[in-house]
Amino acid sequence: ELPLQNRLRLWGIELVSAAAFYWVVNWLFSSGLGITNDLLRRLSWIRWPISVRPIGFFAADHSRLIAVALVGLLLASPWILDGLLKWEYRQQSLSSRELKAFSPEGLRLLRRICTQRGWPLPELRRIPEAAPCCFSYGWHPRNIRIVVSQGLLEQFSAEETASFLAYEMAHGILWDLPVISGIGAVLLIVYQAYWRLARWGDRLKQPWLKYLLGAIASLCYGIFWLLRKISLELSRQRSTCADHTTAMLTGQPQLHQQCLIKLTRAISETINHHGSTPPLLESLDYLMPLSQRIALSPGSSADSREKLLSLLAWDYQNPYRFWLLWNLPQMPTGERLIRLEGYQSGSNISPKPSVTKTFGLKPAVAGNTYLPPLLLQGSPIIGALIGLVAAMGLWFIGGVSNAFNWFRISWFYQDPSIIKGFFLLGLGIGLLVRVNRYFPEMQSRPTQSLDLASFQKNPLRLPIDSQPTYLEGILLGRSGLANWLCQDFILRTANGLVRLHLLSGLGPLGNLSMQRHHPVEALGQTVGIKGWLRRGPTLWMDVQNIRSGRTNFSLSNPPLWTTLVGLGTCLWGIFILFKGY
Repeated sequence: ELPLQNRLRLWGIELVSAAAFYWVVNWLFSSGLGITNDLLRRLSWIRWPISVRPIGFFAADHSRLIAVALVGLLLASPWILDGLLKWEYRQQSLSSRELKAFSPEGLRLLRRICTQRGWPLPELRRIPEAAPCCFSYGWHPRNIRIVVSQGLLEQFSAEETASFLAYEMAHGILWDLPVISGIGAVLLIVYQAYWRLARWGDRLKQPWLKYLLGAIASLCYGIFWLLRKISLELSRQRSTCADHTTAMLTGQPQLHQQCLIKLTRAISETINHHGSTPPLLESLDYLMPLSQRIALSPGSSADSREKLLSLLAWDYQNPYRFWLLWNLPQMPTGERLIRLEGYQSGSNISPKPSVTKTFGLKPAVAGNTYLPPLLLQGSPIIGALIGLVAAMGLWFIGGVSNAFNWFRISWFYQDPSIIKGFFLLGLGIGLLVRVNRYFPEMQSRPTQSLDLASFQKNPLRLPIDSQPTYLEGILLGRSGLANWLCQDFILRTANGLVRLHLLSGLGPLGNLSMQRHHPVEALGQTVGIKGWLRRGPTLWMDVQNIRSGRTNFSLSNPPLWTTLVGLGTCLWGIFILFKGY
């Protein structure tokens, strides 16, 4: 059984995630209504055929309404997710007889677990998709659903399928499904709005209507991106606890290791074959055993199990990896494999060849020579924290001065402009401090034919240790309005797949403009890309230029925009400080 302290920590993160999700949804809803009322107030000065004025309901407090709505969504989440998955992905029931044909061991395991706990057999669902995935949702053992894709049933053996089913049952045993199911229902509603609007807009010929739908779809994706961040810490903790419980339920930790290794390669092969990230893998990766973001590059850069394990050395050996996981829904795969190795050595199971030996290196020890790069990596956050500390210090000085009637500086006390101003000033300085190291000078002829496998193997790299390089390959990604924000671009090279981060020449907001040469026009073509390759928990490339033939599809300047954002933030903070409360 999972130790009690781990369970308590998991449940604590569930409560915090639920509170944070409520706060952000309430803020988004209230801000949206406030902006709408402000717009109506400005338009009310114009004569219209109908009365245009602010709506009283929009100005009221909706916190209780939001709380009731979210609780209602949580309680209805199993049926809401049933409907959404059936509508978009053609989800259908999977009978016990059909499961037995693919995995008799899986059916026996489900029956054993449910009999021991007096639970009914969970409702089984199948999605006819080639992408290998499985996930579960529900808030009580009587309404838990376990969903598997056709690709998982066909690509994995009967024993491996049983291990995945044990992983999903572990979530029910740990009681970690209620909150994540409610969050998942909201996220999938927003994601489906983005996807449907983008597909609808692609079919339209009127430019203004197409632009409108693209803008709304992009807004929906932005909301999905923001709300998904709230679920990531809970998702990581769920995954870690479920790995431990799966090893206990099956008695075969090495089987779960094998499943994760095979799933890494299967997901990358699916994306490579599909030519973009399937919506199913992106919209629900926080519910799945392995995110497509984690699997993409290592799974495509290795042609054998041993080479794949060597690429995962960073996951286990980088001494500062835990500071860089904020954007991942699961722990790095290498870390999970090592932990499963520990569960195996602590059981009465005959050990198979150790994955630890394949890594080849001992865990790196943090030293003073390595700490400065980590501080430089997090300099924007550190700068913001220093700004807050300085502001609180001035508040303290103001409070003491107020007690002694020193009125010339007593105004420091409880002045909110000091908090806001110093926070922004620290954040801006932090951005400026690291810009030269984060974007080293790009040579006229940067490094070519870089070996992606060797680049990924270095266990001491941080994202700030970037490599200016030039890569050639085929550009993959979504077409049309679904990729208007450039959120899904991948380069297929001879050595594997690399996710691309790119902006337009007009900066972040320029991605929303109807550019003449949008990178989606180069999809499926052989392109040359110049940029900065980075290694963290995942591999990605910040793009400076995409060129296909004689056409430049993206001429962005990340160092310039980072500098402008840093300077703008500093100036904003200084303006707030001079303006005062």
